[in-house]
Amino acid sequence: MPWAGKAVAGRVEAIRRVLPMGSRVIDVGCNDGTISGALLDSGHASFVYGYDLENILKPELRNNPRFHLEEVDLHKDPLPELPEATATLLLTILHHLLSEQGAQRVRKVINLALEASAMVLCDMGSLTEPHHHKWQQLEKRFWSSDVAMAKDLFREAEYVYPIHRYAAQGGHRILWKAKGKKARTPEYEVLGMYRRTVGLRGQKLYPVQNWEEAPKKWGKAAGDLCPFVRFYHLKDSETQEQYWAKRYDAPAYGGLEYRVAQALKHAPHLVLVPLCHDEQYGLIYPFYAEVFKTSGICYTYRARMADANRKETEQFAQTIVKIPDVQEWPVGWVCDFQAVGTQYGLMFLDFAPANMAIVK
Repeated sequence: MPWAGKAVAGRVEAIRRVLPMGSRVIDVGCNDGTISGALLDSGHASFVYGYDLENILKPELRNNPRFHLEEVDLHKDPLPELPEATATLLLTILHHLLSEQGAQRVRKVINLALEASAMVLCDMGSLTEPHHHKWQQLEKRFWSSDVAMAKDLFREAEYVYPIHRYAAQGGHRILWKAKGKKARTPEYEVLGMYRRTVGLRGQKLYPVQNWEEAPKKWGKAAGDLCPFVRFYHLKDSETQEQYWAKRYDAPAYGGLEYRVAQALKHAPHLVLVPLCHDEQYGLIYPFYAEVFKTSGICYTYRARMADANRKETEQFAQTIVKIPDVQEWPVGWVCDFQAVGTQYGLMFLDFAPANMAIVK
């Protein structure tokens, strides 16, 4: 499988970005230990608890005092009680636990992992792969897309979002990060600060050194600098993971945006919603470099889009209007959102406060 080597290297790199050095790691379905062994080698893992059907570990791991293997048949054995850890890896294992009766076994494994660790890192066989494996037939029966599958299976997590996409068997798989019950409160380093302009089209972000700096004049007209919202580019001080933050000086706007985020958290679409609220930095989002390619970010309006994107946008809009109590929201919240193409697919973002042009 020529894609396998690149897939392993890409996943290891992605996991290292989000994993603190010296972490205790659970690897469910560890196979020969290639990925968790690489984390031991780089110092990101200090100890690994591995679980698999049999011992096929690489020779250098079999007698490694920092790698403990427990043999367990995840299909039928009682699920093990997992030790407390920084991260649980569920890599290319869960789709094999699906059955005609559903995903009950998969959910049990995921919920055990969420209880035991600060984060769960998971990928599964994808609906994009052009083969007809039994597990893929079951996935198609239960879910409409890879995103819908992840959102459903990780329903008990506070959040789940993609951190890596890689080619696999003619399709693409996604590596997801979910927040576990043992998660710490991050400390952030500021990589950049930004102000944005006002306007329906062509909004731009300008880097600033302090919040009094004004690269353009303040105001409410299109092209003026918006006075009541601040943006931060942040990094976790213990890892290489980056975040995007938005803080409103008008608190009501931030509160409304967070309400929308909570309502859309389990929607079967890829929605860029806040992971949490921080007292200092406001709403904290995952950071995707392709969305923020330059410091002078420019959002532009495009009237035409591909049929597949139009269909997905329509489905997303229908999801919004079916959310309970949506009638209480300003109409601008229902229809004023943007979509951007990313490596993970069409991502919906930026649920701004009600836009009077749209209301009219």
